[in-house]
Amino acid sequence: MSESEYNYTKLNLEAAEPTAGQDAPKAESVAAAETNSVKIAQSSPPPENKGYAILFLVVGLIVACIGIYVAYKDAGVVGGDAYNYIIGAGRGAAIAGLGIVFAIIGLTNAVFYVAKTIEHTSRK
Repeated sequence: MSESEYNYTKLNLEAAEPTAGQDAPKAESVAAAETNSVKIAQSSPPPENKGYAILFLVVGLIVACIGIYVAYKDAGVVGGDAYNYIIGAGRGAAIAGLGIVFAIIGLTNAVFYVAKTIEHTSRK
């Protein structure tokens, strides 16, 4: 039994001890305290946000690169060159912005994954 499990069980057993005017603790409450400590030690690992983090980061980088390419490519929509560059820059900025949103979602998932992993490993 690890130290954290021992401390948790000790706290539960102390809470089950009688105070003045109470009966002695029942065997069921002591067994329940020990069962709770075992359940905490054997809890499942954190949810897997790692796959989502990688997926969103890769998609975000690809979409952002496409947006930069579109921004610097001549749109060829209207006759004037200046208007085409303005239209292309607007389209590219919109696509690059979408890529940034995907990257932020991926980083958020990565942060939650790391936080859950640290929380899970600190309980052991």
